[in-house]
Amino acid sequence: MASGPHPDLAVKMSGIEKRYAGRSVLTDVNFIVEPGEIHALVGENGAGKTTLMEILAGNVPRDSGEVVLAGRSLGHMTARSARRNGIAIVHQETGLFPTVSVAENLLWDRRKSGRLLRRNRINREAREILARYDLRVHVEQTVASISSAQRKLLEIARIILSDPPVMIMDEPTAALGEHETKLLFTELRRCRDSGTAIVYISHRLDEVFEIADRVTVLRDGRVVGSMSVSNTNPREVVTRMVGRSIDDVYGRRAHELGATALEVTDLRVPSRVHGVSFSLRSGEIVGLGGMLGAGRSEVGPALFGLLPSAGEIRIDGHRRHVANPRHAIELGIGLVPEDRKLSGLFPRMSLMSNLSVMVLGDVTSGGMVATEREEDNARVLAKEFGIRHSSLRAPIGGLSGGNQQKALLAKWLSRDLRVLIVDEPTRGVDVGAKVDIYGLLREQAAKGVAILLVSSELSELIGMSDRILVLYEGHLMGELCGADRTEENVVLLGSGMEMSMLGEST
Repeated sequence: MASGPHPDLAVKMSGIEKRYAGRSVLTDVNFIVEPGEIHALVGENGAGKTTLMEILAGNVPRDSGEVVLAGRSLGHMTARSARRNGIAIVHQETGLFPTVSVAENLLWDRRKSGRLLRRNRINREAREILARYDLRVHVEQTVASISSAQRKLLEIARIILSDPPVMIMDEPTAALGEHETKLLFTELRRCRDSGTAIVYISHRLDEVFEIADRVTVLRDGRVVGSMSVSNTNPREVVTRMVGRSIDDVYGRRAHELGATALEVTDLRVPSRVHGVSFSLRSGEIVGLGGMLGAGRSEVGPALFGLLPSAGEIRIDGHRRHVANPRHAIELGIGLVPEDRKLSGLFPRMSLMSNLSVMVLGDVTSGGMVATEREEDNARVLAKEFGIRHSSLRAPIGGLSGGNQQKALLAKWLSRDLRVLIVDEPTRGVDVGAKVDIYGLLREQAAKGVAILLVSSELSELIGMSDRILVLYEGHLMGELCGADRTEENVVLLGSGMEMSMLGEST
């Protein structure tokens, strides 16, 4: 923490109330963040975290309560007045201009203030800033042409560059890898030490305990605990979040592994994956890790026929050629993609329709969807997979992230699969939903499904996987089993270190 908090400069939210259509979203919430403090705000999806911070950022009006900054009540707030008072927010969805260059997005505030800089100077300043964040993009590229992770880092850099007294980070690492997260944490610590008050919202408790000074827990729109991170632990925080004790987040394998279900030899994706070979046994969960850009997110789409690739694939010992996704599905391969909204679900369609996509033959009659069959199918799957919903006919995009992810898994697991590839299965979901999803994956493994788990979350890789494969610049650096499955070893291999060198570094 900085040289000492100054209570008169703190952000104080008192008695905050918010209702939507008569339903209480926030009830008598009191929340304080001091200068020189990183204050984590945690809770399950729907607990009210984002709503509370949108009120602080002036994007959502409060129904009652008071917001005080530097000892002064802010009264009616708008987004413009909040920014004028030095409150900045990094949303879950980026607010960049997709058709504008990286450099101009980064230095947009200079344009807004009338300080129009020459292009060469803008580009020079942008290069220096990008280097600090290890953002390897060309300053004149449009934002639309860079990856989602790069866009997120760019937006964070832009906010930090404006040096606001109060900074709100809403799930800032959801699209970032381990390396990028460490760079971000370095910058956040620097901001904290210079006196910035930072609110950090995250579902990743390992991050909370690494970066935060204090943590406040919301449940059902109420504060159920606020404590120093040094005086609590993840188990206590989870118990407060979900209202019950969770003894084992990841579960344990209690079944024997079967024969080899999938064997991949010399998999190659042009410029991305270079000669990767591995196998999956029936009932096994194998993790696939590596830094952002290492090629981990290309392996699944390549095996599923979405990316042009070369190499040999064998399923149950038989050589197969996967020409396209339809062929992959026929062979019993399923893919839960990294971005559920963009590639996994149809957000504007109903929950019922989304759950029927993979089993249309079972819910159609005479070439037409039989509504009663479709509804019965959806009702059974929603119950089996614990999908909380108000109506099967409501758009799936209105569900929480955790329930959307469960629906995506249910969609695939309504078919008989030999191999299931899941990419970032718990990204953007709360702890309770994570436990449910881990349980669902364990259940499928126990039924004999071979699972390839692609994740940037180290604790998830280690907790769920029987073995971990680690990529570096498209090459398989090694396989970690048993006691060797440590965060340090995953990071070392992901940084390009050879397996033979791991023993020397520990």
